[in-house]
Amino acid sequence: MTDAPNVLVVHRQPEVAERLRAAIALPGLGAYAQVRVDEAGSLADALEILDQCTPVVIFVGLSLPDSEGLATLRSIRSKCQNSPLIVLVRDDDHGTGARAMENGAQDYLYESESRPDAIERAMVRAIGRRKVEEAHADGGRRSGVGETAMGLMHEINNPLAALMLNLEMLKEGGHDDADELLTGIEVAAKRIAAAVRRLEGLRTPRRIPAIGGEAMVDLSGSESGSGATEKKDNESVAAPAPSSGVTILLVDDEESVRAIVTKILTRHGHHILEAEHGADALRLAAGHEGKIDLLISDMYMPGLRGPEILEKLRPSRPGIAVLFMSGYGDEDVARSGVEPGSRFLRKPFTVQELSEAVRATLENSGAD
Repeated sequence: MTDAPNVLVVHRQPEVAERLRAAIALPGLGAYAQVRVDEAGSLADALEILDQCTPVVIFVGLSLPDSEGLATLRSIRSKCQNSPLIVLVRDDDHGTGARAMENGAQDYLYESESRPDAIERAMVRAIGRRKVEEAHADGGRRSGVGETAMGLMHEINNPLAALMLNLEMLKEGGHDDADELLTGIEVAAKRIAAAVRRLEGLRTPRRIPAIGGEAMVDLSGSESGSGATEKKDNESVAAPAPSSGVTILLVDDEESVRAIVTKILTRHGHHILEAEHGADALRLAAGHEGKIDLLISDMYMPGLRGPEILEKLRPSRPGIAVLFMSGYGDEDVARSGVEPGSRFLRKPFTVQELSEAVRATLENSGAD
């Protein structure tokens, strides 16, 4: 072995490894085109190579002559703690990749995705996620990014969204679950207070337009202190509705946001599949036999980001509509890979804004 940086491809079919080798060697892959590509057709061969080097990235097929399934992934991870792992899955297998990410892989690719741009995106994502995981393992948090305005905005706007929505539902009255709503408000308020204390007097109010004009929030706060448009006296939350026949996949790592958004959309008659991260969302989608009409996803979460979840879902669910939401700033969202024309909700948002955005997205897609 030389000292050149290398990528390891572990797969029982030499033609799959050769396709990856050819794609990685293309100029379109940028800096990664300069790495050496090593191949292993079995777990034993892979472990022998890993005794001699630490690859930049490892591509691995889970079905090998001497190992099968997630045991393959665990064996390679046990041998090599630091290299990002990208699992290669069959084009008709829409569940294994998500399970692999829940068991230590940083990403997955369908075996037919041999285009340089697809491979480069997967490598960049996998390397980035591995660095984040290592930073968290070392006790770091966002590697200092949490001190930036983007991080602070996210830390405030996520619980603020939960607080505002819980308040609106509570003000509607007639709830049997008032205690649950109050608990959601209390938890969100404490998290907001903690984030505000970190600001240490820093205040940068500005009005932020959302992508596509779906929502607009004044971060400096209104006279009532909510920072959002006040509900008019003649506005009310819709009464519980009969089943709409619409299934929504909701993805957000903030439990309080998931809980209250699910409560609101359920009252509109929608069926909700709740996921706390991208891998969980892909697992739920793979196990759901019926149609999923709409993906509602936070933009930034551990693991897969919102646009990446959509990218993974599209092969098996080409007609799915999407509504993104985020507590980050507009510039960060614009750089995140959102498809042109995608609908977007800025956190915090009101019950009416959520309901209108869902309705408009479904109508535009023809699902409702």
